[in-house]
Amino acid sequence: MRKISTRVATCCYHDCSGVIVKAIFDERVGIQLSYCVPSSGSFGVPGLSPSTVQSWDHCREQFAAKFVSEMPFFYFTHHENAGRSVAEFITRFESLLGVPNSRYSLTTHSSVLKVTPSKFWMDCYYKRSLLTLLARCGQNYDCDCDNFDDAIFGPNFKETQYIRDTKPAVLRFMFGFTRYVGPTPSINQSTVVKHGWKEEFEKLDTSAIRKKLILPEQSGRVFNIVGIDSLWT
Repeated sequence: MRKISTRVATCCYHDCSGVIVKAIFDERVGIQLSYCVPSSGSFGVPGLSPSTVQSWDHCREQFAAKFVSEMPFFYFTHHENAGRSVAEFITRFESLLGVPNSRYSLTTHSSVLKVTPSKFWMDCYYKRSLLTLLARCGQNYDCDCDNFDDAIFGPNFKETQYIRDTKPAVLRFMFGFTRYVGPTPSINQSTVVKHGWKEEFEKLDTSAIRKKLILPEQSGRVFNIVGIDSLWT
């Protein structure tokens, strides 16, 4: 992987309108770990200082109870030197939606990435749940060959399993139907939330998905796709 040698590094993409979109890396962050780096796919809750990690969760259900809308950022452990891939993958996904981009920082540990999600992700529990799935999928993304489809839906990567299990919902989301309508799990003092993106959408038919994922208010999007029961209408 290419090393980040400047304070702010970028990788360019073009969204559907041709506008250049950049994966933004802020200054490298030094973090202190009490023990060795957790296994890849783990999520870290920031401590009182940006250089400390309060706790690590490899279980997404445990992290879901802590990943609240007020959390400014989180740490993510990935395959060795795959932090750039994760950031570029999520940026690619965001560019397809045309939403504000998240920001990233490499750290003093080659398998830990700091992720500062954009506000787009933070206003909905199920969006945050999806973001954690995308972070894991991003470990298999190669910016040079742009294997985006394979990294998100490819059967050869174990990280894509939950995305594949909910592919109709993910595709509808990617077409811009990003507003969730329905009940949200109550977190309160829970330490584990066992109902996330996968559990919400994996068994729903097209009609139910269309009702739960709708266009944001004042989106202004117009679709000319034939078929009133299409996922894209």
